[in-house]
Amino acid sequence: MQDLITQQLEKLQIPYEHFEHEPVFTAEEGRKIYQQSGIQGAHVKNLFLRNKKGSQHYLVTVMADKDVDLKELSETVEDRKLGFASPERLDTYLRIKPGSVSPLALVNDAEKHVKVVFDEDIRNAEKIHIHPGINTESVVIAVEDLEQFVTSLDYEIFWTNFA
Repeated sequence: MQDLITQQLEKLQIPYEHFEHEPVFTAEEGRKIYQQSGIQGAHVKNLFLRNKKGSQHYLVTVMADKDVDLKELSETVEDRKLGFASPERLDTYLRIKPGSVSPLALVNDAEKHVKVVFDEDIRNAEKIHIHPGINTESVVIAVEDLEQFVTSLDYEIFWTNFA
């Protein structure tokens, strides 16, 4: 687990469970591992997006069984033509590798280049499991604690409904 993530969780006194597992690159791979290992919590997927000009980046956390319509999301966040950001951009802004995208990685975005978008249905879950900066580990954290973690870093969460 990345030191900055651990430090922030401890600073905020946020309880979490930590698990190690096989590398996970997709939501479907994650679902299999979490079911096999009994890791509890809502299953989500995280997307790292950029606008057409590459001047704004978005970390989107959505329930894993939902599709994300990028055109519709572009309209919702009032930005132009969102698309997937490159691994280089992911490393530049969140200092993580593909497959490890997570709101916890926002600790690495010191200059606040990234906007945060969460699926409204996440609020219906008690706990969520996400990667702590590396795709061979997961943490289970209460949704309200994840929200506290993100807002403690001076981010505003944009909550929206995904179909």
